Amino acid sequence: MPDASPHKSLTRRHAVLSLSPSKAEWLEYGANGEPRYACADVVGTGVDDFAHAAIEARTRAGGKLHRCRLALAEGLVTHKLLAIPSLGKRELRGVLERKTASTRATDEFPIFAGVDVGPAQDGARNWLVLSMERDFTESLLIRLRRARLHVRGVVSATLAGLRRSDEFRTEDGKATLVITVSHEAVEVSLVSGDQLVSSDTLDGDLRENPQLVTGLLQLARTAAAFWRKSQRGAEVAAAHIIGMPPERGGLLSQAVATALPGTRVQCDPGTDAPDPEAGRIALLASCSYGGPLAIDVNVPLPPPRLVAAAGLAACAASLLLGFGIVQRAVEEPRAHLLNEIATLQGESADLDILERKQSAVGDSMHLIEQRMGRAVQIGADAPDYAEVMASVLDALHGRAQLLSISVTSGMEGKHELRFSAATTSSPLNALRVAREIEVALASDPTLSEVVLELPTTFEADDATGGFPIDVRATCEARR
Repeated sequence: MPDASPHKSLTRRHAVLSLSPSKAEWLEYGANGEPRYACADVVGTGVDDFAHAAIEARTRAGGKLHRCRLALAEGLVTHKLLAIPSLGKRELRGVLERKTASTRATDEFPIFAGVDVGPAQDGARNWLVLSMERDFTESLLIRLRRARLHVRGVVSATLAGLRRSDEFRTEDGKATLVITVSHEAVEVSLVSGDQLVSSDTLDGDLRENPQLVTGLLQLARTAAAFWRKSQRGAEVAAAHIIGMPPERGGLLSQAVATALPGTRVQCDPGTDAPDPEAGRIALLASCSYGGPLAIDVNVPLPPPRLVAAAGLAACAASLLLGFGIVQRAVEEPRAHLLNEIATLQGESADLDILERKQSAVGDSMHLIEQRMGRAVQIGADAPDYAEVMASVLDALHGRAQLLSISVTSGMEGKHELRFSAATTSSPLNALRVAREIEVALASDPTLSEVVLELPTTFEADDATGGFPIDVRATCEARR
């Protein structure tokens, strides 16, 4: 079992606040090294709901610290492992921004950060990227700051195990499997030195859904097989499981050891941990680690108004004392003026965010207008599907049964119609029926270039079987 003391020394400087869509958790260590941990339910989806839950969790834990690292769970933060060719800084940032925005359909300008985690195939580089919704995250951090909680970096709780990669180093050429078990997901990562070879996520709570173990073991075997193939027979030397409850960590360790024979498996916490919440404590404490695979997102915020006002008041006080102007008649209007200036500075500090939001809204409106324009054009040129279907069914009525049909939109109001049918008569009468269908389709003013494809052979003595017909034609929209 890994020594728990590093958690305490790291976390004593600041607490860890973890937020998921359903829970807020607080962890800090006291002077004697004892963990102070508690959780609270998040009731609602608004920023205030998350802030209230965070304050409640800190109060229940008996928290004393104000500085904290914010660990967001799946649902509030996403991560991806992207293979990107070697690029300059500006081009690289543009590629990361586009790929990150494409994975978040509800936010075209997310907050994101990435770290180069090693080589990929074909000379590319693997980038581990975190992203989160901009408006929600900025509003949440401002709300926590008002509650006197000073956030020092935003991290992913799901990737907590990767932050301890320095602790899991193995010999050159060997790899380590890091399995992080959280309430919302299970992360299975293959690590070799300072490189992240692969990263896979299983959504769900392993404690409440034991069926996830099957998928977890399959991911472990797949990662080990990939490592053996890419490294000419090299093995996964160790597997580290972080976050499982003590009473169940031993069972999962045995299952992983069985799936990966010869692999050394360790579990944090160990089965002898006395605290039933030791699994969550170990995972949150891991969020305090740093290392080559750790990503901390620092979100710039406008300065708080109280700080701006205090700075102005300090400057004013030094001037007043320096010049000996202490008359009350001067102090009162001066104080009022400073307060007004502080208010204006606080409002102007938000101007940058407002300008960014306005620009984002403008870009979104332009994109919507483009899409609406395309939709209107497509709608104008689109075929009347109901009319096409009616024409086909009329031609087949009493003659054949419709099996499948498709209409592919084309340019300038001309579209391709394809359908398959089977005659209800015997093959001996099929040619006559096929000709009737062709004539009926050709007489329709919206159809042209009607071509029937018939089988080249059939059994003449089969008087009951159907006769397949494939038809293609050009369908023109009526103006």
